Amino acid sequence: MIDYFFSGKQYIQVTRGDTGPGPIDPGFPAPITNWGWGDFGLDGIDAALFTGSKCFFFKDASFIRVTRGVLDTGTVDEGFPRPISDWGWGSFGARGIDAAMWSGDVLFFFKGNEYIKVRGADDTHFGTIDPGYPAPISNWLWGSFGASGINAALYSGSKNYFFSGNQYLQTSRGMEGAGLLDKGFPKALSDWGWGSFGASGIDAALNSDGPLVPPPSGGFIGNANYFMHANGAALNGVGITIHVDTQLASSKHGWGFQLNCWSVRGFSTQWQQYVIYSAGPDDSNVNVSIDNWFDDLSEQDQVINTHNRLGSMSHIAIRAGYIFQIFPHFDDQSRIVACRYVMIDDNGKKRGDKTINIVGQPHAKKKGKATIADCAPIAFMSVDMGGEYNGQFANFKTGAGTFTYTANQSLVASPSFSPEPTDFDGTTAESGNLIFGQLPQTAKTTISQLFQVPLIPPKPVVDTVRKPAKHFARPPPPGQLEDEGIYACFQDESSCADDFAEL
Repeated sequence: MIDYFFSGKQYIQVTRGDTGPGPIDPGFPAPITNWGWGDFGLDGIDAALFTGSKCFFFKDASFIRVTRGVLDTGTVDEGFPRPISDWGWGSFGARGIDAAMWSGDVLFFFKGNEYIKVRGADDTHFGTIDPGYPAPISNWLWGSFGASGINAALYSGSKNYFFSGNQYLQTSRGMEGAGLLDKGFPKALSDWGWGSFGASGIDAALNSDGPLVPPPSGGFIGNANYFMHANGAALNGVGITIHVDTQLASSKHGWGFQLNCWSVRGFSTQWQQYVIYSAGPDDSNVNVSIDNWFDDLSEQDQVINTHNRLGSMSHIAIRAGYIFQIFPHFDDQSRIVACRYVMIDDNGKKRGDKTINIVGQPHAKKKGKATIADCAPIAFMSVDMGGEYNGQFANFKTGAGTFTYTANQSLVASPSFSPEPTDFDGTTAESGNLIFGQLPQTAKTTISQLFQVPLIPPKPVVDTVRKPAKHFARPPPPGQLEDEGIYACFQDESSCADDFAEL
């Protein structure tokens, strides 16, 4: 990703990943006058905010809105600068703000030892302050860091960064809550390796992902997320990592993280589903499945339906800090031939690591075992979250975190199938009361997406583009999980002993 950092009359451009520092790009630091803002911000700026195709810059009691892409400085929109009071915050920030941050469906603004959360804002609308704000910055649980205020805030995919004086900290969080303060922070700003630039602090930070992909026409919900693809090419090396940053708890049905895949045209297996799930709201056992299908998704057209026990959590709810991973394995023809599932708990302990091969599994329609002919490459994938199977809707009480997509090719996010190099155009029926964050139009090999149980439920919207969901994940065949034993998936006996002691 591309980020910009401002200090006094200068700024730098930094190319980096979601996590950690990155080197200064060649040709920087550069004078802030390069942005072409006229008299605005000649001596520096106070805060910067990304919202997609627009960016906002704040100085004292004024702000400007700039239309720009990822690397260009863009142009100031007509009618700017304008007074900060136009945002309608009352006395908060009337004379200026210290920091601003995009966070999916909401924006955060900081001033002194207070902050506000703004909802309903986009490139052209200022939104409204949520009830209960301004609130004390101590709500972020940073200890003494930033107790009197911060200088800058940066959205960074699966991480957020906050800067105060010559220190910074790194957090893992979803859209709205404070999330988790990562271990070992705060740290010295000098860790970023910028030399004399910003040695005593920075004034503003700007994530620069460029314009955002519109959400699905019916809005985001548990089974309506983006389709990820590589413009028609067969995907390879894909994987998904799920970071739970706010405790995830379901009050109705179980839960399931689904990596849903649409096969390339011309293969008999058209729909592939790789799932990590728990079978009920009071079940701490975690299972995995491969559920692959022919074309019409009737029970008679199932290719394989295999379930295994991954492990057991120490609590019923998924605690903040848990990590789940789904990594399909590909052969030299880009066909998915196996899938690896991993669960790591909030103390960094691996609680499950299971690889399931497709070839050799009992064939659900034909007599005998699945063969390499039942494997297929994929053109699209989507990460969805809902109930465990049979079209169940998970009612989550709390929860937030990030999905991180990886692939060998640069991935593109689309709200619908476009292009359509696949024979199957349905979606999954399992769903839940979660929403997902928008993603940038920029193609990347690693992309992070926020997810959240919304504090304010979204209004139902009819999806006029997607076809109705018609795929139901199937439960395990009778006795399949019981035959394995709860701890059969652990790789070493010491892990099993530890878990038996917890029960």
